[in-house]
Amino acid sequence: MYEIKTPVEGFTGRVAGVDFTDGRATTAAPAALSYFTRRGYTVTPVEAPPPEPDPSPDPPGDDQDSDGPPATPAGRSRSRKG
Repeated sequence: MYEIKTPVEGFTGRVAGVDFTDGRATTAAPAALSYFTRRGYTVTPVEAPPPEPDPSPDPPGDDQDSDGPPATPAGRSRSRKG
């Protein structure tokens, strides 16, 4: 992602398919970035914010609900005497 600053301070509007507010916008569109670079806009790479941690991760290896009896594993049935 890149932050774009217009040569006209405070500009609000659309240029090359990118919406600007108060002279600033962000985009990753290669064609728009090329246009802005050629036309004198300031193009600055922006680091993506780190992903937010999952608020309640499941403990590793705990695939069963703790509210009931454990699931019966699949296997061979017992032979019947008869």
